[in-house]
Amino acid sequence: MWHFFFLIICFQPFCFLIISYSLLSMSFLRPLPLFILAFFPLAEASAGSFIRPGDRVAILGNTYADQLRIHGYLETLLLQRSGGNPVSVRNLGWGGDLIQFRDRPTNFPSEASTLESHKTDVVVICFGMGESFAGKAGLSDFRSQLKRFIAAHKGKKYNGESPVRIVLVSPISHEDHGELSPNRKKRNDDLAAYVGAMQQVAVAESIPFVDLYAPTLYLMDDKASPKLTEQGIHLNAYGYWATGRMVADKLLPGQPT
Repeated sequence: MWHFFFLIICFQPFCFLIISYSLLSMSFLRPLPLFILAFFPLAEASAGSFIRPGDRVAILGNTYADQLRIHGYLETLLLQRSGGNPVSVRNLGWGGDLIQFRDRPTNFPSEASTLESHKTDVVVICFGMGESFAGKAGLSDFRSQLKRFIAAHKGKKYNGESPVRIVLVSPISHEDHGELSPNRKKRNDDLAAYVGAMQQVAVAESIPFVDLYAPTLYLMDDKASPKLTEQGIHLNAYGYWATGRMVADKLLPGQPT
């Protein structure tokens, strides 16, 4: 117990993390894994902020992107960290979307028109999970499709003034849920390959890349950590809280105000 209060005094910016974990686990003896998480994404964050106060942000992508709207942790952190000039977030994620298959109802507004009406400054792109089920055989096609997707947005002035800024967000790793998550090793091998391809594309296109695979794999393999997902790949509320913080720390570093 003494060590718990010692951490609160000496690492005050991270008190929320420790308290939140303790409430989730119902124990004061297991704060360490989430306390380590406080440092994990910050090690990758650049000195500057990719998202700036007042930015209009649009989130595009798959089920992960879609569910960010429901859980709200990422948007809350971005709003808190942008202070008196809050960001505006428009979530255009769609459950089940793949980068090459994104069907919409008849007369549904085009993505470009929605981004223009939002006067979008930043586009956050989340793909890779669904595509990874094609295995290594689908890796080349995914890389090409991702390049085309980025090219379709790169240089566009949705805000009417400056080219849109683009960021890629990787899928999470596959968690062990016993018989609910068969072939976990193969799935993570494939996911790692797709995440690697995304990182290569991001480097080639000179755009930021948020790796959710490595830190979620670390937490999933820590037996003291709570489960991040419901059945291996779909995050639970805690998983969205944890990954929301990872994305926020990369795009707009700093503690909530």
